[in-house]
Formats: sequence, structure tokens, C-alpha cells
Amino acid sequence: MSQLNSHNTHRAIKAPASKSIWRTTCSAIFTLLAFSLSASDPDPVIPDFAKGLPDVVLTERIKDGNMETFRLRTALSAKEFTGRFRGLMRKAGWRVRKLTKDDMTLAAQKGRMRNVEVRLYAYENAKLPGTFIQVFYLRHKAGKKAASIEIIVRRPSSPD
Repeated sequence: MSQLNSHNTHRAIKAPASKSIWRTTCSAIFTLLAFSLSASDPDPVIPDFAKGLPDVVLTERIKDGNMETFRLRTALSAKEFTGRFRGLMRKAGWRVRKLTKDDMTLAAQKGRMRNVEVRLYAYENAKLPGTFIQVFYLRHKAGKKAASIEIIVRRPSSPD
């Protein structure tokens, strides 16, 4: 019985300085980790849609001032295309933004003019203020199997 009690009374003794050393070490590790993550974060870029996307064919590229339009064709469904495109944009640091009234008006105009069903998504990157990307997925209502896609990149106007 005395042996049982003697085992329970043994406790490890920690030096008071060990806590401060541990805190300092952890702080240094977290600082280095945060620095390496921010240093490895690439500069924000606008993806080059002229190079094409998987299962999507570029048909036309129009550059007009601070706006660039890419017209593409695909046999992908809206769901397939949207999933792939969002993944690409997420990797590049872009996020979906809320649609504005102007976005919705433009989508409605495209739908009426071309007799197509329109799906619109808009993207922004906090590191590129004033720059946004609109993506129109246009499914033709009659006849054509391939869908059209328009990607519009709008950059802020440069002061003259």
C-alpha cells in the first residue's frame, strides 16, 4: 500500500522559465509561418482567357479601352462550366460578387436580343480594386447544341 501512495505523489517539476521559452518559440514559429504565407501569396492577376479553358474554344477577342471581351463556345452544361470556372477563379484569388442592377439589365438585354437563356456571374479581387469580370453563359433556345460564353474584363479607367 505504501508503494501505491508513493507512485501517486511523484510529480514532474517544471521550471518557471519553460513557459516563457515555449511562448517565445511558438510566437517565432507563427511569425515565420505568417511571413512565408504572405510572401508566397502571388500578386493578383487577371487570368488570360485568350489561352482558352478546358473544353471551351475561344472564337473572338475584342479589346476596347479599359474593357476586354472574350467570346467562347462550349458543349458543357451551365453547371459543369460554372463549377470549373469558379474553381479556376478561386485559385487565382477571385471571388463571386453580388450582381448589380446594371449587371442584371445587361443580362436581360443580351437574352432578349439573342433569344438565349442567360446565366450571369460577376467576380472581383480585393487586391485589384475597380477591376471586375462578368461571365455570361448563353444557352440558345432553339437549334444549337453548343453554348456561347462571353467573359468581359473591366479595368478601372486610367486618369489622363
